[in-house]
Amino acid sequence: MSILFFNVKRDRTGAMDQKCMKGRPSISCDNSNTVHDIPIFTEEFLNFNKARDSELRELRKKVTDQEQEVCVLDKHIENMENVSTKLVAINEQLKAGCSKYENYLIKLRSRLLDAFSNTAFPDNTVLPTHENIDTYIVNYFTHQETSTVTDPSWIKYFKKGLTNLDTSQC
Repeated sequence: MSILFFNVKRDRTGAMDQKCMKGRPSISCDNSNTVHDIPIFTEEFLNFNKARDSELRELRKKVTDQEQEVCVLDKHIENMENVSTKLVAINEQLKAGCSKYENYLIKLRSRLLDAFSNTAFPDNTVLPTHENIDTYIVNYFTHQETSTVTDPSWIKYFKKGLTNLDTSQC
């Protein structure tokens, strides 16, 4: 009757190569590989198997945990890409809206200049130009809000200019 041996061989990286052999144990001792021949169904063999099973369970658990982390990170990346795409689309919409309002403002300034060009203001008031139309309108409304005494003739001329305003083409 021959005895079965379990041959365990570890290489430099710690990986194991296992073989089941019949006959007497052989012991190999070179620098690169270590071989341990363990008789099957002995206490040493059973302990070795328990240690291997425990090591494999731990490795499987680590792999499962890392796979779950990768899945969570993939989902996070996907969500970030979706949000990024939405933000780019919103940004484009806002740019288009701003462009539309900028064009409207340019046309409105032009219409205001046309409306005030036919209006004569008292007190040698400087007529609005392309460079000062914004300041001109702001100053008028600021003057209206802060002044206790308003020159009715100036208001009359300003209102006359606004009535000449053609907003249909803005």
